Amino acid sequence: MNIDLLNNLVGCYFILAISYNILSFVMNDVMGRSLTSNKPLPAIVMMALLYLIYVSEAALGTGAWTFLMVVFLLLILRLGIYSHLVGYNEDQYFSRSAWAAAILINVYGVAVLSLSLFY
Repeated sequence: MNIDLLNNLVGCYFILAISYNILSFVMNDVMGRSLTSNKPLPAIVMMALLYLIYVSEAALGTGAWTFLMVVFLLLILRLGIYSHLVGYNEDQYFSRSAWAAAILINVYGVAVLSLSLFY
C-alpha cells in the first residue's frame, strides 16, 4: 500500500470521528439531544491528541510512537466500538443510524490505524 494513500485514509478517519462528535455537540445545543451518550468534547480532544501523535512519528521515535498508537487503538476498541456495541439503549442514542455510524467510524479507524503500524 502506498504510504500517501494510507495517510489519506487515516486523515479521513480523523475527519469522520471529529465531525461526528462536533455534530453531536451541535445537536445537543440545538435539539437538546446528542448523537450518543458519550461526551463529545472529550472525544474531540482525544481525537485531536491522537492525530497529533499520528503525525509526530519522526519527533517521537518509532518505539514511543508505536506504543502510543497501540494504547490509542485499545482505547478506540474499548470506548469507540465495544462500549457502543454492548451499550445500545434507545434513550442514549439519537437513532439506530447514529449508533451504527459511531461503530462503523471506529471500526474503520482501527483498521487504518492498525495498518499504519506496519508502514
